[in-house]
Amino acid sequence: AQVQLANAYFMSFVFEESDSIAAQFLDKCRSLQKKVLKKSDKHGQMLIQLGQAEKQRVEVQETARRFKGMSKEEKAQEYLRMSVEARDIAEAACAAKPGDAELLKRCGTVHLELSMLQEQLQDMDSAKASVHKSVERLKESVDAAVDKDALNVLAVATNAVGMISEGAEEARGHFAAARDFFAMSIELEQDAERRSMLVYQLRDMFKTAETWRELHPNEAADLPDEEVPAWLAALPSDPIQALQPGQAATVEVKPPNAAAGGEGKGSPKKKKPAKNSPEGLAQEQLAKAEV
Repeated sequence: AQVQLANAYFMSFVFEESDSIAAQFLDKCRSLQKKVLKKSDKHGQMLIQLGQAEKQRVEVQETARRFKGMSKEEKAQEYLRMSVEARDIAEAACAAKPGDAELLKRCGTVHLELSMLQEQLQDMDSAKASVHKSVERLKESVDAAVDKDALNVLAVATNAVGMISEGAEEARGHFAAARDFFAMSIELEQDAERRSMLVYQLRDMFKTAETWRELHPNEAADLPDEEVPAWLAALPSDPIQALQPGQAATVEVKPPNAAAGGEGKGSPKKKKPAKNSPEGLAQEQLAKAEV
């Protein structure tokens, strides 16, 4: 609860126009975060967030002033201009320092954000080009250095590519790859409670075909629902029911496709899942819910 309240104060600080009121929000945020950090060292990200607080507020306030008085259409075009500028800057940074994982991750994220805006503006050709470039840059980032955030964004971008794919088989392949990337990002997550919640998002990703069928009604019959692995399907419907703070399992990276695999006829006898695997994590949550 203290972490959530501290985050609320932080967001209030960032978006508050009055400097004096914003300073009060920041003081309250710092006070709460000191209390949280005394109890646990797992919230070290808070210190990084506070260190960037002033810069983030300046950026938000400058953007707000830039958009003030604009119509909805003018705001959209200005946001597009800013996004294109951010993309060009990110690409230039990657060109100046080839193979830098952080720069590639940033560049891939910017391309993804731009594709979403272009899609909203009905510029579908540009949106498709941007999301494909996002996947390309994020894969380069992960090749340079495995990172949970890069894998997470790569999962989103790959899923988006699947959504715009016309053929069912092509879409199915992208959706499966997106689940693999997301499963790997879960295994790199250091926060045990967050990992426990992310397993539920992995389960929801097996429903992606529903949205694809709505977008491609003529090919809907070619892409049936994916079968959810038993260990995910068995999870309680309510994530909170299974979440006991401090008791979630730790996980580590494993090869792609492991999270989406299943048993078929003639398969070897299934071994008990390791505690440090996503399946083991899911089964622990199920056991807690049944107690």
